Amino acid sequence: MRSLTEAASAVLSTFGKRKVVYVNFLTEIQPECDCMPGADVPMVQDLGILVSDDLVAVEQASMDMIRSAKPLPGSAASDRGIASGQDILAEFHKKPYYLQIEEAERLGLGSRKYDIIDI
Repeated sequence: MRSLTEAASAVLSTFGKRKVVYVNFLTEIQPECDCMPGADVPMVQDLGILVSDDLVAVEQASMDMIRSAKPLPGSAASDRGIASGQDILAEFHKKPYYLQIEEAERLGLGSRKYDIIDI
């Protein structure tokens, strides 16, 4: 998982500082990768769109918002008894997905500290 972050760092090093904008659509959040052929009831309601020039901050904010969201009735998260505030992604995948965020911060790609500004 860390090698993916290292590859991203190599690509981003070809751009100037603050020349890339990151956009995360927190919509139709599924328990599996969106590359899978089927879709289930979204795990949580649509949470919005996050935009930042800090890769690490936007990823951390996205994970925090998903983690604090209430699972939708009829979703796989609700069926498993996952409550608001539990780490939905960790409950499903049992893999430390946050390692990529930690590694990105360690590599200097951004900071896990963020402020959310509603517009």
